[in-house]
Amino acid sequence: MKELLTTLLALTTVLILSSCGEEEDPEEVNDLPDWDYVSSSDNAAGTDDATTTLDEEEAPDETTTDTATGPDDAPTTWCGNGFIEPGERCDLSPSDCAKINPGLTDIANCKPDCSGWSMADCSKNTKVWGVMTLDFRTDYILNESRLNDPVYCEQGLQHHDAFFGMYGDDTPIPAATATVTWSAASNTPAGNGLYTTFVRQHSFNGTTEIFPYIEIEFPPGAMTLADYSVNSTDTIFFNKKMVRVRLIGTNGGSPCITAMGFWGTVNVEDAWQVDPAEGGKIALVSATIEFYPPRELPNLALEEGDPIPDDLLSIMKYPECP
Repeated sequence: MKELLTTLLALTTVLILSSCGEEEDPEEVNDLPDWDYVSSSDNAAGTDDATTTLDEEEAPDETTTDTATGPDDAPTTWCGNGFIEPGERCDLSPSDCAKINPGLTDIANCKPDCSGWSMADCSKNTKVWGVMTLDFRTDYILNESRLNDPVYCEQGLQHHDAFFGMYGDDTPIPAATATVTWSAASNTPAGNGLYTTFVRQHSFNGTTEIFPYIEIEFPPGAMTLADYSVNSTDTIFFNKKMVRVRLIGTNGGSPCITAMGFWGTVNVEDAWQVDPAEGGKIALVSATIEFYPPRELPNLALEEGDPIPDDLLSIMKYPECP
């Protein structure tokens, strides 16, 4: 009997060790979209409204969400039970678009998976070129240098919409053709021991990414519980309570700027980062952010053919999309 127990224990140990880092979930780190959390330059594909096709093994599995379809499936949420739970933005009930963003009108229906509202149901009631709302919360901030670490399997990706809005000729955020949306926060080294926090939202139609995507950049250093103003004019970024907001498209294989945030406030409701390299948690909300194409920013008054000022180009980080 003693020999039998010893044999069983050895077999059990081998099975446990052999399963480390081998998740059954197809969306392991190696299977995640190959996003560059620093520059996203690998997301290149065409014009600002272009798409890029990802390899099957690199693209998110659109059939996997945080939302369950019934009580037999669901470990955490159950879309359609009448309660808005973690990972859900709504629970099948429609919403007045103006409650989502004061610059919108009409009624938005909740998506079938409860991950957000169908913003294509809304329309703008303002002359502002683009408006959007932000509601982002995470207990896990990614570190790009550790994306191949098995513990990073999906922990930093939010399987629901964080940004809602509309721009241009009533183009919705997220895109009407998006079948899955990912929102994530990441920390990247900024020198002198400081880190810069980014929040981004990417949308996909199946395995094809939809552009532009959204990026919010915070100043280097620790985030504090405060209001951060959206700013596209002040070149001095360090140690200030302001953020850069960008809509990033692609042109000829390189990132380009579709629009820049011009006005609004991002409130940091929660921020905890003992060691930024190890992540932390943040909660960000904004009632409205206004944004414009670089040449249409209200403070510039550029004539057709005028070059974009160098100060703005440095803030944009990428060139203007055609």
